[in-house]
Amino acid sequence: MVAQGSVDDIYRHLGLLRIVHVQVVEMTDELVARIKAVAGVESVEPQIDRLAIRLHEDQTSIEDLHDHLVAAGARIRMFQPEAMDMETAFMKLTEGKTA
Repeated sequence: MVAQGSVDDIYRHLGLLRIVHVQVVEMTDELVARIKAVAGVESVEPQIDRLAIRLHEDQTSIEDLHDHLVAAGARIRMFQPEAMDMETAFMKLTEGKTA
């Protein structure tokens, strides 16, 4: 056994980032800068139709990120955190090496 706990606990322990996909009505450079300034946001990657936000949940929860976006003036069409899975945690724990 390499680790024990819930998927959320293991992700926090490993310092893994959660990616949150967000579509907003009007994506501006100012909005992106405001999001980057939120504690726990490691990066904001503008994509064709959305933003991919890499978030340290031990610093800011997903729910608080949503609140920060609204406070920054974002009109949100879609807010979708990527699912966390055991395979990602396992690969990180074992550095991709298996027995």
